Amino acid sequence: MKKILKNLFFIFLFFHFSLFAFYLEKVEIESFNGGVGSVKRLDITDFFHKINISFDKEMIITNVFALQEAAKDALKAFNEQTLKNKKVTKPLIFDKKIVRSKKVKETLKFIISVIDKDKKNKRKFRILDPEFLNKNFNFIKWSGDAKSAYENNVVISDGKYKGKIPPGKIRLTSYAVFKIDGSYNRTKKFCYALYKIINKKFTKKDRFKYTKQNVLSGILNRKGFKHKVKPLVWLTRDGLEEALMQGTAVVRMPDKRELVFNVDKNNGFVYDKKIKDKKEQKRYWYFRRLKYSNFKKGRSGVIFAGDLYNIGLGKIILIRYKNPITRRKEIRLGVLADCGGAFTNNLYQLDLFAGVFKSKWRFKLWLSQLPNTSEAYILVKK
Repeated sequence: MKKILKNLFFIFLFFHFSLFAFYLEKVEIESFNGGVGSVKRLDITDFFHKINISFDKEMIITNVFALQEAAKDALKAFNEQTLKNKKVTKPLIFDKKIVRSKKVKETLKFIISVIDKDKKNKRKFRILDPEFLNKNFNFIKWSGDAKSAYENNVVISDGKYKGKIPPGKIRLTSYAVFKIDGSYNRTKKFCYALYKIINKKFTKKDRFKYTKQNVLSGILNRKGFKHKVKPLVWLTRDGLEEALMQGTAVVRMPDKRELVFNVDKNNGFVYDKKIKDKKEQKRYWYFRRLKYSNFKKGRSGVIFAGDLYNIGLGKIILIRYKNPITRRKEIRLGVLADCGGAFTNNLYQLDLFAGVFKSKWRFKLWLSQLPNTSEAYILVKK
């Protein structure tokens, strides 16, 4: 089992249903309470434009097998067109004014096929050749909504543009899964729980009542909730915040076992992008435990989180930037397939999934190869 964890790059967010069912519920829940951060249909035409561009000597840093699997996951969501799926596979304005969802699906199929053929013929992967991209794809340039970023107090650590996102670029961030310490029982050190909902009555009656602060005060430890929710694991406050922020946590227990927990349902309170101290956010997630058999590797560096509701799931994203260490121009390819409260009504940011890390230091080292802003393009098969 430890070998599986060592090779783990990405943890699937479900048990017996589609990978994207989880993402779709998050989109739906975000709009529950309205107010700051509630889901809106934005006029995206100011930020996405078809462009004539040719890539040349850039090095494409992409795991083709991971990209192919991520594309397959997205295609599955398109093929299973439930009401929830349609909300993010066919965003109304984007579908009508920028690129049809039918074309997005065609692009996913093409990339899967190209990688399959190259693998079968044991030749260089064409998807890593800039000239192949030029010949086979049209490009939609994404210029970030700098005004909205400014209104949400987003500051870019680059003095040249006075903290604003440079014209024609988007904000680039990264997220990861961390290993944190925990306990089977409540102790003085580990006194904050990840709770699991075990009774549907709680979902219908109590789930949307309590803020994170209410939960942390111990309200769910009262007798009236004994048969409605149960603590899965006990963490420190920092460990709890890490689990809530990342959505998945690998928890090291006192007996050296490593357990994995994943978000299930939230309390309906939206993520307020203006609140910078994550401990002050009112949103709280209820979790569930994942089994080792549900692990799958191979999504590190090819999954982007973003505004699925307005841009749409399954878009093939190309980011181009100058590596801060080597100073060379690089390209990364990925699939827009994740979301979260910070990306509600957010047309200025992408969040790249980095993988699973033992420490913040290792994650920081990984981040050093990426800038905090980047060019971004959506690939559409010609």
